[in-house]
Amino acid sequence: MDFALLEAKYGFVAPPTVLQSLQRDAIQGKADMFQEDIYEKPMIELDKLVEKQRETHRRMLEQLLMVEQSHKQALFKLEDEKRNHGEFMKKSDEFTNLLEQERERSVNQSPRANY
Repeated sequence: MDFALLEAKYGFVAPPTVLQSLQRDAIQGKADMFQEDIYEKPMIELDKLVEKQRETHRRMLEQLLMVEQSHKQALFKLEDEKRNHGEFMKKSDEFTNLLEQERERSVNQSPRANY
């Protein structure tokens, strides 16, 4: 027996009095033919909680998918930048080499180089 529940419902906990009250209620309950299911309300609340958790889980998965897509895009951009930088450095080196060759040619062809 849950004495706290009995006390809350009947206002006392003394077992003989409680049993008499339960018998009285049973007789009255047969006349009413309606007995509230004490598990119905908690089960409805539990169902709501489960549905809320499912919705939250679905939204979390959507957000993770968006983050994954953003991450992939960032990686593609970084790879593209890396490739572009490599091409730029190669062209820069080629240009620097051409300038050095041109300078050497101009130094060798100038009249002061003979002195």
